[in-house]
Amino acid sequence: MSKQKSSIAEMPTLGQFIRNAMTDQQLSLNKLAEAAGVGVSTIANLLNQGTQHAHSGIHPLVLRKVAEVLDLDQILLFQVAGYLAAEDIAHPLSLEATYLAVCFDTLATAQQRLLLDMTHSLMASSGIPRRGVRIRELLTQAELLRQQHPLFRQYPFGIRREMGRIIGNLTHTTTREILMSGVTERIQGALQTDSPPRLISAYEIEQTLRSPDVAIVLNALLPRKEIPTSPEKLYWLVHDSQTAGRRLADLPQRYEPYREAIRDLWKLLESVAQDLPV
Repeated sequence: MSKQKSSIAEMPTLGQFIRNAMTDQQLSLNKLAEAAGVGVSTIANLLNQGTQHAHSGIHPLVLRKVAEVLDLDQILLFQVAGYLAAEDIAHPLSLEATYLAVCFDTLATAQQRLLLDMTHSLMASSGIPRRGVRIRELLTQAELLRQQHPLFRQYPFGIRREMGRIIGNLTHTTTREILMSGVTERIQGALQTDSPPRLISAYEIEQTLRSPDVAIVLNALLPRKEIPTSPEKLYWLVHDSQTAGRRLADLPQRYEPYREAIRDLWKLLESVAQDLPV
């Protein structure tokens, strides 16, 4: 079989595929784990997929998070992982991109590296940052926010709140609507002191939380793989045990540092979602 007709069976293992992406992005194991909000051991096991050193398979949610962080085609990644058969899907790439990929696979390794280096140079000259650089910037901003505001240095779960979170998820009573309602109330309460006061809708918040870069910031601030979604992470970040069940707008003046922390977090998430420099 010629290289132009290569099949999924001839593709690199899942571990090799991820390792190559990390190398291209100059991203370490620790940084990838931090950005994806999973443990270092989870990423290590991911990199061992396809070898005898793998402890277990990889959960699809982990694959999705890693794909978002590394800016990989999620369908292709699931295909490499064996969750999707090549003949069962229509590849979302353009015809030109698919043709380029076929040509790339016919080249020798040294020529492939030359083409990748040329692509990175074109991206740099066009002002398009490499993903690894962007990730490190996002993690740095998350750490600065944590240093500036004690709210984000505190563990948000006492035993009572932890049990409430677990039971709510098990019984499906902690719905997305409840999470978004709580998040919207907090953000609106934090922005009321802006001049002029800002009005922000739940729809705008939803759109912002769809950004993979926003997910990286939230993963860094609340690295809990048991809390996989951005709305749930943001909900717990802006609700501490002292203010639970109380409207942010109704809290007395002594809670202004708390409002300021949420305001700064939201402004960071907005700038990240709009792909602005951070």
